[in-house]
Amino acid sequence: MTATTHPAQPVLDARRRWTVLAVCCLSMFLVGVDTTIVNVGLPAIGSGLGVDTRGLEWIVDAYTLVLASLLISSGALADRFGRRRVFQCGLAVFGAASLLCALAPSAGVLVAARALQGVGASMLSPVALAIVVNSMPDPKERAQAIGIWASVFGLSMAAGPVTGGALLAWLDWRALFWVNAPVIAAALLLSAVYVPESRAPRVRRLDLPGQVLLAVVLAVVVGVLKLRYRRSSRRRCRGPDLSHSLKTGPPPPCDPKLWRHGEPAHPRGRYFHQFPELRVPRSEVTRIQVGRRQASANPS
Repeated sequence: MTATTHPAQPVLDARRRWTVLAVCCLSMFLVGVDTTIVNVGLPAIGSGLGVDTRGLEWIVDAYTLVLASLLISSGALADRFGRRRVFQCGLAVFGAASLLCALAPSAGVLVAARALQGVGASMLSPVALAIVVNSMPDPKERAQAIGIWASVFGLSMAAGPVTGGALLAWLDWRALFWVNAPVIAAALLLSAVYVPESRAPRVRRLDLPGQVLLAVVLAVVVGVLKLRYRRSSRRRCRGPDLSHSLKTGPPPPCDPKLWRHGEPAHPRGRYFHQFPELRVPRSEVTRIQVGRRQASANPS
């Protein structure tokens, strides 16, 4: 294991320190907003690109999964090659990915662009905090800065759906990604002027096996959770086995008149066409009718 030492960084004046904090908070606000802003636009994205529910899930998860997987390596790269350099690189990648999302012609391109957004966001989240800590030598001032930084990130998570709803009310779903362009441009300009370059006093080598293991574990956990959720949802939609219920006892309280040719006849059932697994085939309706007759004939 190798270690490299760097000289201490000069102390900034108060105005520049709080300006650095504002730039880092701006980048974190962007990362948090893009985590939740897409949620309200999923129906419009699905209708615009012809994506089903499974595809829409990955439009959201591709961003957060890649972001969580690369946090450790992005922080290590910033300690080695310079925090401002990696910070600006993250802004550039995030901005390019946002433009690609806005111009995406298909769901596959959009998911890939969202994953690329996660790569850029992973360079912003840990590096911004390291820049704030490095710029605030006073412990009391540093604690205040970290509190402001964390509160801005929490506020951004709540502001995402509100901002997305406002954009969708006036524009289309692509505006959810176009809105990042001016924020990225401002952050790049301010970081080049006010954010000083800094590195860790002792730089260690990258843990590539640990990075690969972390990414694999997160991907497996997310995949297993999705698979179990789909199976449980399918079982809930299908309900109990009707053939077994007819053999062991009275059928469930279901009126066959509500169903006609596998489709609901009741006015409230007009939404069931969106869920094919909820449709009752004609054979099951016949079984229910036979079971009800047998139960009424043998009340014991």
